[in-house]
Amino acid sequence: MLHVHPAAGAQFGSAIACDGFRLVVGAPAAASKGSIEIFMIGPGATFAHQTTLVHPLASNGDQLGYSVSIDGNIIAALAIGDDFPGRADRGSAWVT
Repeated sequence: MLHVHPAAGAQFGSAIACDGFRLVVGAPAAASKGSIEIFMIGPGATFAHQTTLVHPLASNGDQLGYSVSIDGNIIAALAIGDDFPGRADRGSAWVT
């Protein structure tokens, strides 16, 4: 399996979760903001890229995908460097 948008230093695969036939892979340094890649697991352990999730309000250093989890249709991911007004790098959890 290869990252669908390979970039040096993206940290693709630093967090992985699987539920049934879906694999969720974190890439917390992708595009300096982080991303989550979703793959479907097919016959013969083949992997098909389904989608890329990014936070629409992400900023550099947020690190979305530092930790990932999946349960059915619910995906949770940490963005450990997310900022809040007046509070840098407090982090957040993103659930979709």
